[in-house]
Amino acid sequence: HSETKILRLPVSRTPIVIDIVPVYGEIVKGIENALYVVCTYPDGRPAACRIGTVTTDSAGVAVLPLTSLDPIRIEARDAAGRSATVDFDPRDHFAIRDFALLVEPSYRAGETMTVTALSARDLTLYVDLVKNDQTIITKTLDVRGGRGSLPIDLPTEAFGTLRLTAYRVREDGEIV
Repeated sequence: HSETKILRLPVSRTPIVIDIVPVYGEIVKGIENALYVVCTYPDGRPAACRIGTVTTDSAGVAVLPLTSLDPIRIEARDAAGRSATVDFDPRDHFAIRDFALLVEPSYRAGETMTVTALSARDLTLYVDLVKNDQTIITKTLDVRGGRGSLPIDLPTEAFGTLRLTAYRVREDGEIV
């Protein structure tokens, strides 16, 4: 008679895993940027950590302002003294776009969605709301003085997963 037991163990170089994601998905030149810093243990559990003067939330996420485009070192430390350090170079994450969008992640059909755009320059954006690969709403959003907002009344048939896209036409005719 023999018995076998398999034990799966996560293996990591550090006791805390740090992932960094720019808040807008990319670093947008000329506007105030921030970083999501996500701290987890190697087994995937959220890690409650202190990162400088900021503490992660219950999901292991902290938001850090990005005050410079110089490379930075981020150190996370939990209450038990476990720590990890990661280097982040914002220049590796520059956006091709010169604007960023802010929108709440969830709405109900019939509500008004507010789309906010940030940019270091004045520009006009075209905003499309798409359902099942079909554009259901197209509007323009003017950004002046760094910010612009656009209310969009969601039709009652606009339920399920929707895609919001924004783009502008550059002086040379290229769409970005």
